Amino acid sequence: VVIAFVALDSSAGKGPGGLLRQLTLTHIYGDNHIHAGVTQTWSLATELAFYVALPLLGWFAIRVVCRGRWHPVRILAFLGALCVVNFAYFAAIYQVNGLTPTSRMWLPGYLSWFAVGMALTVVVAAANDLRPWAARLLTTGAESPVSFWLLGIGCLALAATPIAGVPSLYQESAGTAITRNVLYAAAAFLLITPLVTPRANLVQRALALPLMQWLGKISYELFLVHILLVELTMNILGYRTFTGSVLFVFVVTLAISIPASWLLYRVLEVPLKRFHR
Repeated sequence: VVIAFVALDSSAGKGPGGLLRQLTLTHIYGDNHIHAGVTQTWSLATELAFYVALPLLGWFAIRVVCRGRWHPVRILAFLGALCVVNFAYFAAIYQVNGLTPTSRMWLPGYLSWFAVGMALTVVVAAANDLRPWAARLLTTGAESPVSFWLLGIGCLALAATPIAGVPSLYQESAGTAITRNVLYAAAAFLLITPLVTPRANLVQRALALPLMQWLGKISYELFLVHILLVELTMNILGYRTFTGSVLFVFVVTLAISIPASWLLYRVLEVPLKRFHR
């Protein structure tokens, strides 16, 4: 965040107030608080809201929905209800005039994505509890990991077409916002399911390779720096957003981002982990 404030000019989120909002992950609440170079951190603010809400969601699922007992099907039904809340939220905010556009980044608009992750956790626990339906799903994921991944990539490809609206977080209608939301949720389910199967499969073995393990270690740093470096690269090349060669920008940004991420990992994350221990 500090590097972005120093290195990039921005039309929004400037000054000490903007810096404080970015560092406290409150920059998605209100207009024009998201600084250039760290626009992807809107998702961290949404995740933080989820972690704050999670104890209440967990209590409601276990105490109210399941009445203190283990009922995986009831929990899955509750998670399905969260998806309905998600879609209803999109339907509502697109009808209200005067709302800040960043309201489309708030937690209710992404409950379905969190629900997918929680649902897979429930499925794994249910399979360990010898529930046949859960075991069948995980067995299918273990036997057909490439098919799951191809379908997941297909969902991402569809999300990049006009079916899912314009290339922006700010969609023109509730319909396209919901369509994109569902496609991303489906992609997440299809890509992650082969990774949580108890039986090793091709995808798990591929991601267990030393190179992939190393990239996994620096993946959070890669997430943090890639937009900053994309914007710097595009400024140097004279490209505007959504113009120019995607492949060229991708290759150049990746070539810069990986060593930068490794450096941040070594200089910041490793010492902080030692300090924490």
